[in-house]
Amino acid sequence: MSEARLALKAVNDGRRALANGNFSTASQELLRAVGLCPGLKEDAELIVDLEAALRFFTRELQTQGNHTAALWLYSNATSVIPSWQLQHDHALAMMTASQPLEAVTLLEKVIAVHPTKRELSASLTSLKLAAIDRWHYPMVNDHVRNHAYQRAIVAAVASFRTTYHRDPVVLDIGTGTGLLSLYAAMAGAQ
Repeated sequence: MSEARLALKAVNDGRRALANGNFSTASQELLRAVGLCPGLKEDAELIVDLEAALRFFTRELQTQGNHTAALWLYSNATSVIPSWQLQHDHALAMMTASQPLEAVTLLEKVIAVHPTKRELSASLTSLKLAAIDRWHYPMVNDHVRNHAYQRAIVAAVASFRTTYHRDPVVLDIGTGTGLLSLYAAMAGAQ
Protein backbone atom coordinates (compact mmCIF):
# COMPACT_ATOMS: atom_id res chain seq x y z
CA MET A 1 0.00 0.00 0.00
CA SER A 2 1.37 3.47 -0.89
CA GLU A 3 2.13 6.08 1.77
CA ALA A 4 -0.74 8.23 0.50
CA ARG A 5 -3.21 5.35 0.99
CA LEU A 6 -1.76 4.54 4.39
CA ALA A 7 -2.11 8.21 5.36
CA LEU A 8 -5.72 8.29 4.15
CA LYS A 9 -6.47 5.10 6.10
CA ALA A 10 -4.84 6.64 9.22
CA VAL A 11 -6.94 9.81 8.82
CA ASN A 12 -10.15 7.78 8.50
CA ASP A 13 -9.22 5.51 11.42
CA GLY A 14 -8.25 8.53 13.52
CA ARG A 15 -11.47 10.39 12.82
CA ARG A 16 -13.54 7.28 13.54
CA ALA A 17 -11.69 6.82 16.84
CA LEU A 18 -12.24 10.49 17.70
CA ALA A 19 -15.98 10.18 17.00
CA ASN A 20 -16.10 7.08 19.25
CA GLY A 21 -14.22 8.79 22.10
CA ASN A 22 -11.07 6.69 21.70
CA PHE A 23 -8.70 9.63 21.98
CA SER A 24 -5.53 7.58 22.33
CA THR A 25 -6.08 5.84 18.99
CA ALA A 26 -7.31 9.06 17.38
CA SER A 27 -4.14 10.90 18.44
CA GLN A 28 -1.87 8.09 17.24
CA GLU A 29 -3.59 7.64 13.89
CA LEU A 30 -3.85 11.34 13.06
CA LEU A 31 -0.21 11.94 14.00
CA ARG A 32 0.77 8.90 11.93
CA ALA A 33 -1.14 10.31 8.95
CA VAL A 34 0.76 13.60 9.14
CA GLY A 35 4.02 11.69 9.50
CA LEU A 36 3.26 9.65 6.38
CA CYS A 37 2.07 12.62 4.36
CA PRO A 38 3.55 15.93 5.65
CA GLY A 39 1.31 17.88 3.26
CA LEU A 40 -1.58 17.06 5.60
CA LYS A 41 -0.22 19.75 7.97
CA GLU A 42 -1.99 22.20 5.67
CA ASP A 43 -5.38 20.48 6.10
CA ALA A 44 -7.08 22.78 8.62
CA GLU A 45 -9.88 20.32 9.44
CA LEU A 46 -7.39 17.54 10.11
CA ILE A 47 -5.35 19.80 12.40
CA VAL A 48 -8.49 20.78 14.35
CA ASP A 49 -9.34 17.08 14.75
CA LEU A 50 -5.78 16.29 15.84
CA GLU A 51 -5.76 19.15 18.35
CA ALA A 52 -9.06 17.92 19.81
CA ALA A 53 -7.86 14.31 20.01
CA LEU A 54 -4.63 15.35 21.71
CA ARG A 55 -6.43 17.68 24.12
CA PHE A 56 -8.85 14.95 25.23
CA PHE A 57 -6.17 12.25 25.39
CA THR A 58 -3.74 14.36 27.41
CA ARG A 59 -6.55 15.26 29.82
CA GLU A 60 -7.19 11.55 30.29
CA LEU A 61 -3.49 11.04 30.99
CA GLN A 62 -3.40 13.94 33.44
CA THR A 63 -6.51 12.67 35.22
CA GLN A 64 -4.65 9.39 35.70
CA GLY A 65 -1.70 11.36 37.11
CA ASN A 66 0.47 10.63 34.08
CA HIS A 67 1.71 14.18 33.46
CA THR A 68 4.99 12.98 32.00
CA ALA A 69 3.23 11.11 29.18
CA ALA A 70 0.97 14.11 28.48
CA LEU A 71 3.97 16.44 28.22
CA TRP A 72 5.86 13.95 26.07
CA LEU A 73 2.89 13.66 23.74
CA TYR A 74 2.56 17.43 23.37
CA SER A 75 6.29 17.84 22.89
CA ASN A 76 6.30 15.32 20.06
CA ALA A 77 3.10 16.61 18.50
CA THR A 78 4.31 20.22 18.45
CA SER A 79 7.56 19.15 16.82
CA VAL A 80 5.51 17.68 13.95
CA ILE A 81 2.75 20.31 13.87
CA PRO A 82 3.84 23.63 15.39
CA SER A 83 0.32 25.06 15.66
CA TRP A 84 -0.17 27.83 18.17
CA GLN A 85 -3.14 25.94 19.64
CA LEU A 86 -1.08 22.81 20.32
CA GLN A 87 1.68 24.91 21.87
CA HIS A 88 -0.91 26.71 23.97
CA ASP A 89 -2.32 23.39 25.19
CA HIS A 90 1.23 22.17 25.84
CA ALA A 91 1.84 25.18 28.09
CA LEU A 92 -1.38 24.50 30.00
CA ALA A 93 -0.30 20.88 30.46
CA MET A 94 3.04 22.13 31.81
CA MET A 95 1.20 24.23 34.36
CA THR A 96 -0.92 21.24 35.40
CA ALA A 97 2.32 19.26 35.79
CA SER A 98 3.68 21.93 38.19
CA GLN A 99 6.06 23.46 35.65
CA PRO A 100 4.91 27.10 35.77
CA LEU A 101 8.16 28.69 34.58
CA GLU A 102 8.36 26.39 31.57
CA ALA A 103 4.69 27.09 30.79
CA VAL A 104 5.16 30.85 30.93
CA THR A 105 8.33 30.66 28.81
CA LEU A 106 6.59 28.57 26.14
CA LEU A 107 3.59 30.90 26.00
CA GLU A 108 5.83 33.95 25.72
CA LYS A 109 7.59 32.32 22.73
CA VAL A 110 4.27 31.47 21.07
CA ILE A 111 2.96 35.00 21.65
CA ALA A 112 6.08 36.43 20.00
CA VAL A 113 5.17 34.49 16.84
CA HIS A 114 1.37 34.93 17.11
CA PRO A 115 0.83 38.32 18.83
CA THR A 116 -2.78 38.68 17.62
CA LYS A 117 -4.08 35.52 19.33
CA ARG A 118 -5.88 36.91 22.38
CA GLU A 119 -6.28 33.45 23.90
CA LEU A 120 -2.51 33.26 24.32
CA SER A 121 -2.25 36.55 26.20
CA ALA A 122 -5.20 35.66 28.42
CA SER A 123 -3.67 32.28 29.25
CA LEU A 124 -0.29 33.87 29.95
CA THR A 125 -1.88 36.28 32.43
CA SER A 126 -3.75 33.40 34.10
CA LEU A 127 -0.59 31.27 34.30
CA LYS A 128 1.41 34.11 35.83
CA LEU A 129 -1.28 34.73 38.44
CA ALA A 130 -1.54 31.02 39.22
CA ALA A 131 2.25 30.75 39.56
CA ILE A 132 2.35 33.29 42.39
CA ASP A 133 2.80 31.67 45.77
CA ARG A 134 -0.06 32.66 48.03
CA TRP A 135 1.62 31.86 51.36
CA HIS A 136 2.10 35.53 52.20
CA TYR A 137 -1.53 36.64 51.76
CA PRO A 138 -2.68 35.76 55.30
CA MET A 139 0.52 37.26 56.73
CA VAL A 140 0.08 40.58 54.89
CA ASN A 141 -3.54 40.75 56.00
CA ASP A 142 -2.72 40.11 59.69
CA HIS A 143 -3.22 43.71 60.86
CA VAL A 144 -2.49 43.03 64.55
CA ARG A 145 0.85 41.37 63.72
CA ASN A 146 1.82 44.02 61.17
CA HIS A 147 0.95 46.91 63.48
CA ALA A 148 3.09 45.35 66.20
CA TYR A 149 6.03 45.12 63.75
CA GLN A 150 5.48 48.71 62.67
CA ARG A 151 5.48 49.98 66.28
CA ALA A 152 8.66 48.00 67.03
CA ILE A 153 10.44 49.34 63.94
CA VAL A 154 9.41 52.94 64.67
CA ALA A 155 10.70 52.52 68.22
CA ALA A 156 13.99 50.99 67.01
CA VAL A 157 14.57 53.80 64.48
CA ALA A 158 13.81 56.44 67.15
CA SER A 159 16.16 54.74 69.61
CA PHE A 160 18.94 54.61 66.99
CA ARG A 161 18.50 58.34 66.22
CA THR A 162 18.66 59.21 69.91
CA THR A 163 21.80 57.13 70.45
CA TYR A 164 23.75 57.90 67.26
CA HIS A 165 22.24 61.27 66.19
CA ARG A 166 21.62 60.10 62.61
CA ASP A 167 19.15 57.99 60.63
CA PRO A 168 19.85 54.27 60.60
CA VAL A 169 20.64 52.42 57.37
CA VAL A 170 18.49 49.32 57.10
CA LEU A 171 19.20 46.22 55.04
CA ASP A 172 16.28 43.81 54.90
CA ILE A 173 17.66 40.42 53.87
CA GLY A 174 15.00 38.09 52.53
CA THR A 175 12.58 40.96 51.98
CA GLY A 176 9.67 38.86 50.78
CA THR A 177 6.73 41.26 50.49
CA GLY A 178 8.85 44.27 51.49
CA LEU A 179 6.43 45.27 54.23
CA LEU A 180 9.06 45.57 56.98
CA SER A 181 11.36 47.61 54.71
CA LEU A 182 8.44 49.91 53.98
CA TYR A 183 7.82 50.37 57.70
CA ALA A 184 11.50 51.18 58.25
CA ALA A 185 11.47 53.75 55.43
CA MET A 186 8.25 55.31 56.75
CA ALA A 187 9.95 55.62 60.18
CA GLY A 188 12.84 57.55 58.56
CA ALA A 189 15.46 54.84 58.07
CA GLN A 190 17.56 54.85 54.94
